[in-house]
Amino acid sequence: LLGRSMSTGSEHTARAAQFVAQDLPLFVSIFISINAALSLIAVISIYREGGILKRLRATPLRPAVILGAHVLVKLFFTGISLLLVILAGRRFYPVPLHAHVAGFALAVAITTVTILCMGFIVASWVSTARFAQLIGSAVFYPMLVVSGMFVPLSSMPRALALIGNVLPMSHAVALLRGAWVGASWLVLLPHLG
Repeated sequence: LLGRSMSTGSEHTARAAQFVAQDLPLFVSIFISINAALSLIAVISIYREGGILKRLRATPLRPAVILGAHVLVKLFFTGISLLLVILAGRRFYPVPLHAHVAGFALAVAITTVTILCMGFIVASWVSTARFAQLIGSAVFYPMLVVSGMFVPLSSMPRALALIGNVLPMSHAVALLRGAWVGASWLVLLPHLG
């Protein structure tokens, strides 16, 4: 629908096709990962507030197993969500995708795990479930704005570009962009680190 609404002239059609074929998949994958992290923050906050985390210590399962299960579930649902978005996009706005699927899938998995790890950090700050979504959104969405997703870091004011270079979201965007076009993983190693 987004692609069809942008296709009013030949110049607009070319820009819309470029946006849908290159930037939209990156944005969607990061957005889905952020939503997974926000739901993780809420779940961990509910667990803490309800005393579930303390009760889980009494079980034979280690905390790493329980938290790892949450990460695997979020990864699984992120993958399913991306697949459904791709299938819907192909149905309603068929644009040829020239992506390196295996590298991009690996980059999405790495990016999602990284964003989920940031979600665990935010969840450790949040004391009640009531503020979990609000605080998580206040952390993640501003990071996305200065990540270089919408405006290249080189075009931003110097202070914002410096902040963007330090935050992990800009490296996630660079990793996904590079993997999408098939850049060498040696070139992507600084962003991966």
